[in-house]
Amino acid sequence: MTCFVEQLKDLDNHVPCSGLELTGGKLSLKKDLFPCCQGEGLTFHKSCSNYKRCTLVERYAKIKLLVGQFYRTWNPSLPFPPIGQGDSLKYNRWLTKFTENPQAKGYAIQQKSNHPRPSIFWTFAMIACWKFNRSAQVVSLGKNYSQDLNQLIRTWQTLEETPIVFLEQPDNGLWKKEYGQVVSQVINMCEKSGAPLWLSFNQKAPGPEPKNSRLQQVEARLEKFRKRPPLQWLGEDSRSRVVHVCRGVEKFL
Repeated sequence: MTCFVEQLKDLDNHVPCSGLELTGGKLSLKKDLFPCCQGEGLTFHKSCSNYKRCTLVERYAKIKLLVGQFYRTWNPSLPFPPIGQGDSLKYNRWLTKFTENPQAKGYAIQQKSNHPRPSIFWTFAMIACWKFNRSAQVVSLGKNYSQDLNQLIRTWQTLEETPIVFLEQPDNGLWKKEYGQVVSQVINMCEKSGAPLWLSFNQKAPGPEPKNSRLQQVEARLEKFRKRPPLQWLGEDSRSRVVHVCRGVEKFL
């Protein structure tokens, strides 16, 4: 009997939580898919008269922590963002490379939206935790970032493996001092430990032009303010460090 856990890497990423039930913000195992251990991660082998443990419990603990964080950060009615075939293939290749070489760099991406919403990083993190049994941490600026950062620090202190770090910016700027401090701290932690960093920046879609000429002037100044590359708000030290842990950041510096 082939263990379902051993097949996870090869399953389609369009269903990143294969083998899991996620309804109403609650997570559970589909135990019928784990007949060898009934979802316990422990089986008795007659050939050696001994119990053997697989990575099911370890993977489930990681994914449960991530799902709990997602629903604390975002509206419980929101689903994990869907992943397209192109992103799925690219991320699978990256995860395979990272498994072989934990010094791989993450990537910087941009999403367009007028309203804060979860980035695809949450789905990426789910795939890493569940399918590849890797530790992944998400820090969401403007949300529970202080709690996220504390959890990230605890993870670094307790894990023997290198975690994958995702930092999403769901609102429209890094000019807030506390945001810049968090980003700088995460960059420095990743650079010192060799952890890959994935960065997501939000680009606000253009809205209707204001009719009042004075409002137009104010809006023009704000637009110029917004168009400043997000990482320019960081100190020179952090901007020089980020290229060591994240690819594609040059246009954001």
